[in-house]
Amino acid sequence: MRVDVARLSEDRELELQETWGPVERDLNAPGLEFDGPLRVAVWVKKDGGVMAARIRVEGTTRLTCARCTVEFGSSLSHSFRLVYPIDAAEKQWILDDHIREELILAYPARIMCREDCRGLCPRCGEDLNDGVCRCKRNENEKCRAKNRKLTLNNS
Repeated sequence: MRVDVARLSEDRELELQETWGPVERDLNAPGLEFDGPLRVAVWVKKDGGVMAARIRVEGTTRLTCARCTVEFGSSLSHSFRLVYPIDAAEKQWILDDHIREELILAYPARIMCREDCRGLCPRCGEDLNDGVCRCKRNENEKCRAKNRKLTLNNS
């Protein structure tokens, strides 16, 4: 997205809009893929000796939970501001890399389908959100829990 410095005014914002392909912009990440193009809107104006840009990026994503590996959809709407000092020698600014960086920094550090996701059983791989799995691991845990109660009661 290019901003022509000569078109900037302190009186009114210049509005720019683009559609970005997530593959072309290398925006997909492990556990996070965009379902289609992103809508990028930028409002720019001079503000004293700086160029102030308000940016909004919107799209839909397909996420994979880090605990249970279930895929789910989510909408993305990320807004932020960028400020650049105005340099008389510069005729235009290219904002693409800065917008891309801000968007990637906003990705969740750990993707979860829900806060209380129980994940997968480490032994049989069954989704523990659907209930207790029936593998021997659970039988052993039940026995250990009973033994702990007996030990505590006898103390």
